[in-house]
This record gives sequence, structure tokens and C-alpha cells, in this order.
Amino acid sequence: MKTSAHSEIEYKWSADHISPEAFGLWCQRQSPVSYSRTSCPDVYYSQGDNIVRHRWSGGAGELTCKQRKSSRHITDRFEVDLTFPESLTTTDITEFLRLSGWKRFFTLFKDRCDVFMFENDRIGTCVALYGVEKLNEKTRRCEGLRYFLEVEIVKGSNCSDEDARLLLEEWRTRLEVAFNLGTPLTLSLLEIYSDRRYKVAKKPRFLKKARG
Repeated sequence: MKTSAHSEIEYKWSADHISPEAFGLWCQRQSPVSYSRTSCPDVYYSQGDNIVRHRWSGGAGELTCKQRKSSRHITDRFEVDLTFPESLTTTDITEFLRLSGWKRFFTLFKDRCDVFMFENDRIGTCVALYGVEKLNEKTRRCEGLRYFLEVEIVKGSNCSDEDARLLLEEWRTRLEVAFNLGTPLTLSLLEIYSDRRYKVAKKPRFLKKARG
């Protein structure tokens, strides 16, 4: 059994009081299986009530669509990621979005994103600290640096969604104690930096069997 490939199971906190150095030292003591540091822009597009994010993470980047499962929290959401072959570029994806009716909404820059990967009984866990700035479309400068910390169970891990949530709660306790964290955020980055909210997914309607 594996966790859903289309669900994001995570906690996110405001973390302006945490230094990247202290975060890195603590994570190293937890025996990570890998570490990486990245910086990239996230360009958000809107079309009606729909939102899509184009992450410029190398090559053509990655397209992501999200929906809430609850109006009260963001711990468990629908998330679908699309990656692309090396033959495509960010310009190709940008032009596709433009021609298919998507309007550029705003851009966030993630800077010094320190990502540590862990494995617990073959369940992948990602712990990250990163800075975020919003691009001012008029001045073309980034403003309002804030830091966030998040822990996420890797999609498609070798466990049930229930086991993934139990492990997530364990990590929540460890991180809150280690870094004196407050209550997890109930808004995503999109929702923090704009007046928009991700839609709450509707329950699927199943067709009734025709009566003979």
C-alpha cells in the first residue's frame, strides 16, 4: 500500500525566528538520507476560480494544481504535479499557459531553500526551511522576505495515508519542541500572498444505475 500520489500531507509554520544554520545543524543530527539547497521562482496563473503554479526548477519546470480537502486546514490537500521532457523549456510552458487562457497572477521567489530528506521504515519525509519574497510587478524587485518551515510526507511513500498522518504528527512534535514553533498555518503561500483561496474539492457524484 502506498500513500496517494495526488495528496499533499504536510505541516507549515512561520519561521522568521529560525536561522538556517541552526536548522541545518538540527537536521544533520537526525541522520538525513540526503540534503539539497535550491532557489527558484514560483509563477502563479489564474483562470476563473482555478489556480496553477509554474515552478521554474530547471528545464521546463513543474506545473502544480492544488485543491483543499477542508476549508479549515491545509494539512491534507489534493496536489497534482506535472513534469516535462528535456526537449521543452520554461518559455514553451509559459506560452502554452498564455494561449490556453491562463493569466499571470503573481510571482514568489523561494530563496535558500534547505531541504533534508529522511526515511522512517521506508516512508519518505521532507523537512525544509526556506525564504519567500513576492515580486513587485511595478518595480520588478522582490519584497517582504519571510521564512517558513514545513514537513511533508513524500507522495507515493510505502504506507497508508493513515500511517503517513501518524508519522507527520511525530515530526510535528519534534519540530515544535526543537524550534519553539507556534500553531501550524492554515493558509498556503498562495493564500498568504494574495486574496485568493484554493477551492475546496467537491465530493464526486456517482451515476445512479439505470432502473430496468
